[in-house]
Amino acid sequence: GPIIETFKGIARNSHRPLVATIFRPGAEALFAAPHCKNILDQVLFSIERAGTELATKGRVSKSLLKMISSGFNISKKSWRQGANLAYWLKTKESVMKE
Repeated sequence: GPIIETFKGIARNSHRPLVATIFRPGAEALFAAPHCKNILDQVLFSIERAGTELATKGRVSKSLLKMISSGFNISKKSWRQGANLAYWLKTKESVMKE
């Protein structure tokens, strides 16, 4: 909610319409979990299509926005494990740089 409201305010103050909001909850889980590679590919392809729609039609279809933010029938437990793995990998990478 607050993030959307911030961008609505920016758009309003810039006298520009806010034509779409794209959220990909738990995206880090898609990057970290090898079994999510296919899902990640679908999401990235859909985001690219959204950009094309925005550029050519001036809007993004609701069905495409829904697909981008879909849970893809992954259980919350699996999603949490993927997000935790992503965090662990990021932390490990940060420590190794030191």
